[in-house]
Amino acid sequence: TLSGADELQGIGNRMAQEYKSVFAGKGMDVYMTEKVRTQQSANAFLLAFKNYHQANIRRSIIPDSVDYMLRFYDLSPAYQDYKKSEFIKNRLDSLVNDKHTAEAVENVCKKIFRPAFAEKLLAKGVEAAGGKSKKVTATMFAESLYDLYCTQFLSHKEAAAKGYNIDFGSAFDESDLQWFDKLSNAEDFFEKGPATDASGIQAAIAAPLLADLLRTTDAVIQGTKHIDAVLRFTHAEAISPLATLLGIWQASVTSPSVFTFDKYWQAAGIIPMSANIQWILYYNGKDYLVKVLLNEQEAKLPLPAYAFPYYRLSDLQGWYKNVLQQAQQKW
Repeated sequence: TLSGADELQGIGNRMAQEYKSVFAGKGMDVYMTEKVRTQQSANAFLLAFKNYHQANIRRSIIPDSVDYMLRFYDLSPAYQDYKKSEFIKNRLDSLVNDKHTAEAVENVCKKIFRPAFAEKLLAKGVEAAGGKSKKVTATMFAESLYDLYCTQFLSHKEAAAKGYNIDFGSAFDESDLQWFDKLSNAEDFFEKGPATDASGIQAAIAAPLLADLLRTTDAVIQGTKHIDAVLRFTHAEAISPLATLLGIWQASVTSPSVFTFDKYWQAAGIIPMSANIQWILYYNGKDYLVKVLLNEQEAKLPLPAYAFPYYRLSDLQGWYKNVLQQAQQKW
């Protein structure tokens, strides 16, 4: 979206301004998935570096079928089994079947439709024609309308350009919005967040990306790679597992219950639009330190800090090499 492009360029602008000494002109490696939106994201981000020597910006698009660095979640059979498991289904079903869902769905339908149609939709669902007939239940309708409500904040510039000013929020009470938000976030929490085990397969799948972070950092330290930055443009399905695998506090608090997970884990704080993780290396001529940012906020890691938010590179490498060994066993 146009707003998404603005966000990405803004992140690039702030990075270029905050870390001027980083971008010395040695070059940048830019990795993108085959999906057009990651390439659009990279293009928007790099607008902030229009004065950087463009020939030194090396772009690579990795085919999905071999992209273990940025689309590992599609290439792990163990993870695909996990996503289809009864473990997740039962938890999500318990939310969908909760009385709060029925109440919220009824509120939405009765706000929008005439009484007779609302009662029909709530009782049995309706047949919707669109290529082929499909039965639409009241819950399906309300959840889809909530998706539109969320989307209106992302595409408001496009809507305004067409002369539209639609507020889908008028279909929901505040309590209904909170409940649908919980329903939406629950799937993310269990599929790509800490779930009930922050070291489970849903986090361990990020091992190839973590390995690349360690490998690239080591290459720079050893002098075999002369570069200013490595930029990787991927998806929420990669960023959230990496944040959990790194042990970033707000991304790695588990919950035994689907009803209480959102006390600590919020998708808006982990994987909002333009979500990003920055791994910044500092050197004083003798020692190396690392600072990690989650969505441009200093992140607390599960290892002793040199002086928060800075961590000794040697401590960080040792910690995450151990994490990596454990994660790779679950692939």
